[in-house]
Amino acid sequence: MASKKKNVATKETGQAARNVYQQFGDETRTTNIEGDLLRFTKQGEWIHGQEEEELKKGTELIMGINTMKRGWQKWRDQKPVDFRMGLLSDGFRPPSRDELGDTDEDLWEEMGDVKRDPWQETYQVLMLDPKTKEVYTFSTSSKSGRTALGEISTAYGDRLQDGEDKEAMPIVKLMASFYKHKTHGKVMIPIFELTGKWVKPPKIEEKPAKEAKNAKDNKSNKAPPKALAAPRSAAKAGKGSGARI
Repeated sequence: MASKKKNVATKETGQAARNVYQQFGDETRTTNIEGDLLRFTKQGEWIHGQEEEELKKGTELIMGINTMKRGWQKWRDQKPVDFRMGLLSDGFRPPSRDELGDTDEDLWEEMGDVKRDPWQETYQVLMLDPKTKEVYTFSTSSKSGRTALGEISTAYGDRLQDGEDKEAMPIVKLMASFYKHKTHGKVMIPIFELTGKWVKPPKIEEKPAKEAKNAKDNKSNKAPPKALAAPRSAAKAGKGSGARI
């Protein structure tokens, strides 16, 4: 007989305690990605998946703003290898950079002529195509990406304050803009344009993984798609979660 999950908050963090099996799962995971990874390129394109297919500007997606995570993601050889992330809806506060270790800059990998901090501040949110039911995880470490998410977060927060349905998520258009930088020239930035439509995301049945086109795809550790449902439990913060706000 299945038992209901019981979350017990710790006095130290205010977050639900995770049992040893959950902790082991956290330790073995190296990615938070569900469905296809969606990202915005320096060229101003929206691309997703292993094959880096493009989503046209103007594509409308449901943004599960209540699934937004924030925190840190660690990179090695241009691949994510660790994370300290949790749900914004759970009041997750990321640990400080000093708590993560890897502070010796001489050991950092070089990106061009610059030493790159292996830990990058990261924000992620689930998105859903209302027509195809494809699930995406938009992930960004850029200031412009954070700003774009912040605008949608503010709109959602305003609706909650006005007593609107918390399960209604915004439909946004994937757009792009730019600004002129005195050193780098034209810099492209992501835009989530609110359409004014707010809907309850449909539940999605998990589909079998797409057949890999090559051996590299077979090694993908991408998690299976899930519905954009409102989180019910404390943040899965990975190893060393931060304190609750």
